[in-house]
Amino acid sequence: MSEQRVVLEFQPRDYQLPIIEALEVKGYRRIVGVMPRRSGKDIVGFNLCIRALLRKTCVIYYIFPTFSQGRRVIWDSITNDGKRILDFIPSNLIESINGQEMRIRFINNSIFQIVGSDNYNALMGTNPQGVVFSEYALQDPTAFKYISPILAANQGWALFLSTPRGKNHLYDLYQIASKSKEWFAYKLTLDDTKHVSLSDIEQDLEDGTMTEDLVQQEYYTSFNLGIEGSYYVKYLDKMYITNQITDVPWDPSLLVNTAWDIGTRDSTCIIFYQCIANRIYIIDCYEKNKEGLEHYKQLLDSKPYSYGKHF
Repeated sequence: MSEQRVVLEFQPRDYQLPIIEALEVKGYRRIVGVMPRRSGKDIVGFNLCIRALLRKTCVIYYIFPTFSQGRRVIWDSITNDGKRILDFIPSNLIESINGQEMRIRFINNSIFQIVGSDNYNALMGTNPQGVVFSEYALQDPTAFKYISPILAANQGWALFLSTPRGKNHLYDLYQIASKSKEWFAYKLTLDDTKHVSLSDIEQDLEDGTMTEDLVQQEYYTSFNLGIEGSYYVKYLDKMYITNQITDVPWDPSLLVNTAWDIGTRDSTCIIFYQCIANRIYIIDCYEKNKEGLEHYKQLLDSKPYSYGKHF
């Protein structure tokens, strides 16, 4: 293909520029970006891939915790302004698209492909020159261990983008990167990005949509979440990436049971669930502190449910 100038539509936000400069200007081959939720991590990661794929013929993998998550976040996703993420690639530069394997071949023979780290064995025998690990905190870190020798052999680069999930392998990697001259470590909080208004977060806290710990993790990139919930965090993460956390409908024809964690000095929590075909469907929950039993009785009476048992 003859050399030509290509204009891409991607306009990075100011706080994304250091990651771009680290890879494209300063030449770092290992970059860790710890960034808040909804700060455009995958938008910048995907567009860095496009730019690298157009500069020279190469193979780049975009790795998610699971293959299906990659389909949701990149392949089928639409930005807030109604633009498909895939449309950041100019259509005249695409030779072919394989939707089933989520693989795109460019007219210069570069290949972009989305894969899941839960099937890291499929990466063996491949030769990528660049790899993006999205939500690395939720990934199987074995995938990077397998692909690292390949990147070392061909002078390839790896970009790790994630929001924290406690002090797990992402935390360990960030500590290594922060102390190494060979790595670029970049950690932002909402104070840096200002991409979500404080009033929205305060509303989430008031509604009970988020806890203060979760706000600190998701928007202030704290590695310390989970003192009260850390015992279950790995199980919750597994449920998240296997799509077990989702909207569950209430079946009015069936009874609703409740399970209580009764608090005196701390919160009382009630979970509302139905048993359907040997499965437990959690349909509702409620949490409150400094209230007596009468308050919770009124709450149950206000719900439209017909109750079975209260545990």
